[in-house]
Amino acid sequence: MRNLYLAPKLRLALAGFVVLHLGGAGFAALQGDYPPWGWLFPFLTLVLAAGVWIGMRKPFAVLAQVRTILEEMRGGKFTSRVTNVPRMGEAGQLAWNLNDVLDQYETLLREVNSSFEHATAGNFYRQAQVTGLQGSLARSLERVNNLLEGMAENVRLIRRNEMAASLQQINSRQIMSNLTLTQNDLIRMTEEMEKVSAIATATHDKAEQSQERVGEVMSAQDRMLALMHEGNSSMHKLHAMSSEINGVLGMIGEIAEKTNLLALNASIEAARAGEEGRGFAVVADEVKQLAENTKRATDDIRAVLGSFQEETAANVEKSDHMMDMAQQVQEIIRSLRAQFNEFADEARSSQQSLACERDICFGSLVKVDHIIYKQRAYKSFHSGTDNPDATAVRVDHHHCRLGKWYYEGTGREIFGGLDAYRRLEGPHEAVHRAGHRALDSLEQNWEEDEAIRHEILDAYGAMEAASDQVLETIDQMIAEKHG
Repeated sequence: MRNLYLAPKLRLALAGFVVLHLGGAGFAALQGDYPPWGWLFPFLTLVLAAGVWIGMRKPFAVLAQVRTILEEMRGGKFTSRVTNVPRMGEAGQLAWNLNDVLDQYETLLREVNSSFEHATAGNFYRQAQVTGLQGSLARSLERVNNLLEGMAENVRLIRRNEMAASLQQINSRQIMSNLTLTQNDLIRMTEEMEKVSAIATATHDKAEQSQERVGEVMSAQDRMLALMHEGNSSMHKLHAMSSEINGVLGMIGEIAEKTNLLALNASIEAARAGEEGRGFAVVADEVKQLAENTKRATDDIRAVLGSFQEETAANVEKSDHMMDMAQQVQEIIRSLRAQFNEFADEARSSQQSLACERDICFGSLVKVDHIIYKQRAYKSFHSGTDNPDATAVRVDHHHCRLGKWYYEGTGREIFGGLDAYRRLEGPHEAVHRAGHRALDSLEQNWEEDEAIRHEILDAYGAMEAASDQVLETIDQMIAEKHG
């Protein structure tokens, strides 16, 4: 009985009601005291039961439709409606209310589906229409519209991010290309600076050699000038001695003339004496002849000495002129020596400046290398860890450009004795270690694991911090070497 629906229950109830009335009337008739008009009540009961049953068929039909529709609703179908319910009272109200609820639910679903279909296609201008919906259904559509607005904002944000990412990729490619060109230019500049530095070193060496040669010439010129001073002094002395000799010869000439006069007087006196003065006359003739010979020899010597004196005077004048010229040459050589000293100092300064510029150029090259290394590490986040950029990031600190310069190149030779050079290895290794750690984390399921995402950010942050230390240490190394 509990499992029966209302219609069977009503039929049983009506049948029982009619049977009870007919049974009561029949029992009374059998007793003989039941009037004939008493059968009117059982008949009316039967008519009433039939009328009730006929009147309840439509409500039961409505309930059957409601049951079917509810079953369809349970299955997710909201298109069916309750029909044929004119003037049915509570059942009609139930049917109309159910139909209205179904209309609102169908409208809700249609609006939601339509809005999400447009949203799926990327069109967010089609929002759900709240008109005709009541209560929580209207509020639900309003929340759906709010959700669509949020989705639209997220899509706009995603599109902006995609555009920014695309532009960033273009920018990164261009930056990498430009940095590579700059890197090549710096490499070429470094090589050219090495050549210019070698030329400056050779020029400095030659300037020092020329400076030494000028010093030697200056010393030789000083010695030659001293000898010329000695020769000039000797020439002046010789000229003075020739003058003295000329004076002596004058005195000898005067003595010869006086002797000749004395011999002449002696000859006169011998002639007066006659035969007794003949021997004295012979002596006087000899003395006279000696005086004449002496005078003649003195005249010859005076003539030769005069020529010699003229020559010595000319030589003294020439020697004085040569002394003046030698002093002028010495001043010129002294000026050349000062110029060579200045040139040597400038060559030394140029060599030091070129060496400093070469090291600064190399420092710039290292900075560009670090920027390229970091750009490749960041590009690996977008392009994955299986590409040439990631391969370049995985190089250790011994085999990158800076590592080869530090361990195998001229770095140890040029900077090996500096404290900054020894401090450079630690942060340089930390840069590569952080880059490797970032790539290892990127190979994991970082999209689903927040801890891994933090590890990636920490790795990139550590790489940047270590890179800053590398660049700062390189500047300190150059400053420590060149002051």
